[in-house]
Amino acid sequence: MKKLMLGNEAFARGLYEAGCKVVSSYPGTPSTEITEAVAKYDEVYAEWAPNEKVAMEVALGASIGGARSFCGMKHVGLNVAADPLFTASYTGVNGGMVLAVADDPGMHSSQNEQDSRHYAIGAKVPMLEPSDSQECKDYAKLAYEISEKFDTPVILRLTTRVSHSQSAVTTADRIPHTIPEYKKNIAKNQTAEDYCILNYEDERTREFGEHIDAQVIYFSSRQKLEKGIYLDNGNMIYKNPEEVLVCNVDELQLLGMHNYENYMAAVAMAAVYGVPMDIIRKVIRAFKGVEHRIEYVTEKNGVVYYNDSKGTNPDAAIKGIQAMNRRTVLLGGGYDKGSEFTEWINAFDGKVKKLILIGATKEKIAADAEKCGFHDYVFADTFEEAVLLAAKTAESGEAVLLSPACASWGMFPNYEVRGDEFKRIVNSL
Repeated sequence: MKKLMLGNEAFARGLYEAGCKVVSSYPGTPSTEITEAVAKYDEVYAEWAPNEKVAMEVALGASIGGARSFCGMKHVGLNVAADPLFTASYTGVNGGMVLAVADDPGMHSSQNEQDSRHYAIGAKVPMLEPSDSQECKDYAKLAYEISEKFDTPVILRLTTRVSHSQSAVTTADRIPHTIPEYKKNIAKNQTAEDYCILNYEDERTREFGEHIDAQVIYFSSRQKLEKGIYLDNGNMIYKNPEEVLVCNVDELQLLGMHNYENYMAAVAMAAVYGVPMDIIRKVIRAFKGVEHRIEYVTEKNGVVYYNDSKGTNPDAAIKGIQAMNRRTVLLGGGYDKGSEFTEWINAFDGKVKKLILIGATKEKIAADAEKCGFHDYVFADTFEEAVLLAAKTAESGEAVLLSPACASWGMFPNYEVRGDEFKRIVNSL
C-alpha cells in the first residue's frame, strides 16, 4: 500500500515496522515530527527527554537491555549528545540503536548550519543519508540490521528538504523484535593481542576466561598456577612462563587478602606490558592505599593503629577485621542506618580482644554481640573516650582498628572527619 508521507513521517513508519520499542528524543525543527508520528503507534514507547544527552542515554540504556531504540534531534542537539554517542560507539549495543539527526542547511529554523557527517567520522559510527521519503522508511529498517550486525549505533542524517518534503511510500506490517538475552562481556572488544586479568578463585570469572579471545592471566590467593600470579606461603609469585618472586606480603603496606588480590591484579597488568619487575616491586612496596580504608596511622608502644573510617556498613567493616593479622581492639558504632550486625560480629574469628562501642547503635550492636556469643564489649560516651580506652586496652603486638560498621552522622559530618579525628587523637598519644 502506498501513502503520501513527509520524510519524517516515513522515518517514523520505518521505526514502527522495524520493531522499535523505545523512543526518546528532544524536539527541534526539522526533526520534531519523527517522534510526534511514532508516538501514535501503541507498540512504541515514546517520550520527550529534558535534553539531547538524556535522550541519547535513554536510548542507549534501552538498547543495552535488548530493545530496539531510537533518539532524534536537530543538528545542534548532537553537540549536547556527543558524549554518550562516543561512549556508545566503543561500548557497543545489544538491541539495535538508531539516531536521527536533522541538519538545517540554509538555516530555515536554526541559528547556524552544521554538517553532522563529521560526527559520524569522529565517533566511527555508520551513517545513512536518505534522499526521499521511501528511503527514510527503508533506511530506518536497514539501520537496525547494521546496528545489530556490527554492534554499533547508526546515525541517519536528514536535512530540512528530506524531512519536510512529501513523496509516495510503500508501507508494510510491523515485524516484532525479540529482545535478546543480556550477556555481560567486558572483553568483547579485546583481541588475541590483548590481556584480560581475572580472579581464578571466582568460578564465574574463571569460566568466563575460557571463552574470550584475549590472553588470560589469572591471579589466585589459594593455589599455585601454571601461568599467572599467585600467593605461596605469603610469597607473591608471577609465572609467565618464568617463575619470578615479586615480594612477600609482609613487605606491603596494606593488609588483607582482598588487598593482596588487588596487588596481584595490578602486578599482572604491569608485567604483561613489560614494566620491569624491580620497578613494580618498588611501586607496590611504597603504595599506601586509600585514606580512611584500613589506613596505617602509626605504631606506639608496640601497638599498631589503623583507620578504617570508610567502613560505614557491616559488609565493608568485615573486610577491615578480616585484614587484621593480630589481636585487635575494635572501635565500632555510630549512626543507625537499620543494619544488622551479626554477620560482622561472626567475622571477628577470635581476633577481637575488646569491642568499644559508641553512638546511636551501641546498644543494638551489643545485643547482636550477645546473640553471637561475644561478650567482650564496653560502651564509651564520646569518640575521644573510645580512642583513649582502646589505646589503654591494647598491648604491645596488638592493633587498634577504627572500623565502625556505621555511618558517622550524628557525631561527625562525614567519615573523613571521623577518620581525621581518630588520627589526630592517636598521633597525640
